[in-house]
Amino acid sequence: MAHGTLQMAWINKGDNEEEQYHVMYGIDGAERTMKARAVHGRSVLTAILTSDFHLVTERVNRALEDLESLGTCSVTGLNIPDSDLKRLDLA
Repeated sequence: MAHGTLQMAWINKGDNEEEQYHVMYGIDGAERTMKARAVHGRSVLTAILTSDFHLVTERVNRALEDLESLGTCSVTGLNIPDSDLKRLDLA
């Protein structure tokens, strides 16, 4: 189980095309470069947050609001199994 922070950035914010995001998971205390995964479309990002990371609706909505207003967001205090990070191409 990897305790850490999920970081997201909207990389084409302001463009008139499908949203593109980078999603990264940083393991607390690890001194390594995080691997970024490209995600295309808000619905795909929402599905990953709810189905794969099992975030509650309130945390998903807050993350999406921050992405909309700031272009980046972080979700802290997560415990994600190493096998899930590998499956999601984040390890």
